[in-house]
Amino acid sequence: MALQNLLGDLNLEATQQDILSEIQKHHYSPFGDQMVAQLKPIVTLKATYGLLDDTETFTASGGSVAATDGEFVLQTGTTSGGYGVLWSRQPVVYIPGFGCEARFTARFTTGVASSLQAVGLFS
Repeated sequence: MALQNLLGDLNLEATQQDILSEIQKHHYSPFGDQMVAQLKPIVTLKATYGLLDDTETFTASGGSVAATDGEFVLQTGTTSGGYGVLWSRQPVVYIPGFGCEARFTARFTTGVASSLQAVGLFS
């Protein structure tokens, strides 16, 4: 069953928790892919309670990092070379023969000249 069909069968007045419960019951992730094994997260960052001790931030040239309304907000500022970076203090260590899967949700604003907006795994 495709995720769209699954979601199409749900009551439009269902709560977010109802939808997540239904998705998990049919073994789909919130990203719509079918799950065949239980995920075991190593690092999970949430902005619900602000910037906590599990994060590290870096800024320069007018860039900033904040947690607002349950989202991390990173800004480059308007100066060339400005940046805001958010890292986890918990590294994901490479082990030969094992894989790593990363999932992110990001929203970007209109870009500023000589700046970069990105989300992902970095070293």
